[in-house]
Amino acid sequence: MRKVLFVLAILSLAFGVAGAKDFNKNGCGELVVKSLDGNRQGGDTMETATVIDAIPATLTGTTVDFADDYDVACSWAGAAPDVVYSFTTETAWTIDVSTCGLAAYDTKIFVADSEGNVVGCNDDYTGCAGYTSAIYGLELAAGMTYFFFVDGYGTDSGEYVMEITGEQGTVPPEPGETCELALLAAEGWNSAPFATSYFTYTTSEEPGDLLITSCADFQTADTHLFVYDACDGNLLAESDDDNGGCGEAFPATALTTYVIEWTDHWSAAPFEFFIGEVVNGVSNDDTSFGAVKAMFR
Repeated sequence: MRKVLFVLAILSLAFGVAGAKDFNKNGCGELVVKSLDGNRQGGDTMETATVIDAIPATLTGTTVDFADDYDVACSWAGAAPDVVYSFTTETAWTIDVSTCGLAAYDTKIFVADSEGNVVGCNDDYTGCAGYTSAIYGLELAAGMTYFFFVDGYGTDSGEYVMEITGEQGTVPPEPGETCELALLAAEGWNSAPFATSYFTYTTSEEPGDLLITSCADFQTADTHLFVYDACDGNLLAESDDDNGGCGEAFPATALTTYVIEWTDHWSAAPFEFFIGEVVNGVSNDDTSFGAVKAMFR
């Protein structure tokens, strides 16, 4: 999974001043530090964060009557009260952080290191009841202190349970989990085992327009598509089923390999997607373009 670290400084005695940055397409963004004036309970700020002694950990509490000290734009900025936990790693970890179905209000959770780099963020994970949140497969480096924030959408607050589970060591990526380990896609239907997942597709000698879509009557996962000309290359097409339908069709170059990225911004569930080369309205494979379009009406 492509990761973007935003190196930030914190507006406190422990940290410096940061400039504004936009959040990236996967939902992580700038850690915004707000007013730290007045009396504070333990766990209300990074300086008074409640220490997590060991993982796994089940953490319970409330954000009611706490201050709104921090925020990250996980799709939406907010002004909700927040609480903070800290964990110092001796070895590398790969962890899951979740309030999924465990909180009594609309939560937002995010994780930052001691320098203010936001390393994980989620607001409303698909499949979690009550607009609760989850971050899966988050990698923590050895010898670092990380801060775990329980926040809320808008101004929401309430009681929560946050579970942190994981295993020590870095879990090697599965095939398709990184661009370097991209799976091969073929013309026709393909299976994405999870999101974020990467595929490569090489066009024929006369590809015409290249159609990539996950929209079908049987589909349940909410997908988000990006197409590049190479790993870390130029973005050629994007679809979040909000530009006239599901998927994207764009002019393709013959005998060219394209990188297809399906992100987990909305869902990490497996799903099916279709690739078709369309020349003058006629599909290059056995499925006509008209039949393909009919499936997505």
